[in-house]
Amino acid sequence: MAFLNPIISIIIIAVFVVKIRLDREVTEYEKTLLWEGTAKERNEYEIIIQQLSNYGYGKDIRLYRLQSPMLERLGVLRKHVFNKNCEFQNKWMKFLLVGNVMELVEEVLTYGWLIYLVYIHRITIGDFTLYLGSIHSAISSLSILSEKVAGFIRCNAEIKVYREFMADDISNPYDEAEPKHTLEYDYKNYLETMHKVGQLKEWDVNAKYEIKFENVSYMYSGADRYALRNLNITMNPGEKLAIVGLNGAGKSTFVKLLCRLYEPTEGRILLNGKDIKEYDIDEYRKLIAPVFQDEETYAYSLAQNVSLKTKEKTDYKKAEDKIREADLGDKLDELPNGINTPLYKYLSSDGIDLSGGQKAKLMLARALYKNAPVIILDEPTAALDALAEEKSYLNFNRMAAGRTTVYISHRLSSTRFCDKVAMFDNGSLIEYGTHEELLEKKGKYSEIFEVQAQYYKEHKEEEGMKNE
Repeated sequence: MAFLNPIISIIIIAVFVVKIRLDREVTEYEKTLLWEGTAKERNEYEIIIQQLSNYGYGKDIRLYRLQSPMLERLGVLRKHVFNKNCEFQNKWMKFLLVGNVMELVEEVLTYGWLIYLVYIHRITIGDFTLYLGSIHSAISSLSILSEKVAGFIRCNAEIKVYREFMADDISNPYDEAEPKHTLEYDYKNYLETMHKVGQLKEWDVNAKYEIKFENVSYMYSGADRYALRNLNITMNPGEKLAIVGLNGAGKSTFVKLLCRLYEPTEGRILLNGKDIKEYDIDEYRKLIAPVFQDEETYAYSLAQNVSLKTKEKTDYKKAEDKIREADLGDKLDELPNGINTPLYKYLSSDGIDLSGGQKAKLMLARALYKNAPVIILDEPTAALDALAEEKSYLNFNRMAAGRTTVYISHRLSSTRFCDKVAMFDNGSLIEYGTHEELLEKKGKYSEIFEVQAQYYKEHKEEEGMKNE
């Protein structure tokens, strides 16, 4: 080729070099626009998908009406990533067009030069064929080589990202908190569209609400026996009711029926004499502030974990007051960013984790912030020892004064300050009355209480000996 004309060789090599440069530019642009430019959105999208399909989040999502804002947030994220992809494809098409035009110019010049040489009788038709094949072979080889180099450039860019990640300092200064567990995934900003689904009338927190279970039974799908059978119980306005019993007694089923996560198989539940099925389900759930033992929290600020609202709609003063009321004031004072500190490091390097007991207290703060007239505590202190649980219940009893409160536990630390105690066993209500009345009956409740009371006594004696 150099023998024919050095310019042809220079053009072919120049096209090869430019194509390599274009491939490099495309890869860098893709890394900046797609890999880095949509990383947070893609991560958040996957987190929301994981949470929507995670059974553990189901109760909170339904009771706090998060389905619509989460799905709308998915739409926003999907549109953002789609737009970025379109932007990249447009840029890539421009680069591809430049490369194709250069290849076309390369071939036109090569063919033109060879035809010119034949025309002036400098080479024969046979030479034309030989040179054309040689040039095509060289161009094809360089094209294959450019594709290999482009693949190497892309792989190198991906490996570079990995190496940068591995080189980062990912130590967690809050490891000493020794949390019970870390939630699998999280997300943020999922409530940005809450205003589209929540513009209904508010329940009057000061109104009187009587809730009555009337011959209620429930059987899980596929089960051969009832989880709850012929339950008749009334919760009077402002009353504190303790639901106690061993594991499997039907306590959690009772709570899910009360929250309308389940509908009764038989019987009905009445709110001020009206079947709760006649109420809008979202309106009904606004009446209740549940605290479950699952401790579902999100990669959002402490304040927004309590309010479950956007930044603009969160009352930060109120959120801080409720966090301190829930006995998390000392932890709050340790944090440089206070209630603006995010949970977890999924979406923020400043995120922290909380211990199991601290998460339980955060859930109590969430229930207080909602300011609903009915509060349900479904064994939220299961991670605590018996004495710590008793202290936590006493503290919450003070904070929830004046509201209808339902305490669920297989331990009996919450019963002494409750107005009524309901003892469940094998899906049935076997004893009902005040703490003193049930002790006098010398039944199942009295038996379990005496056993647990002995444990409290021995544990306190051990603590006293250690302090001495």
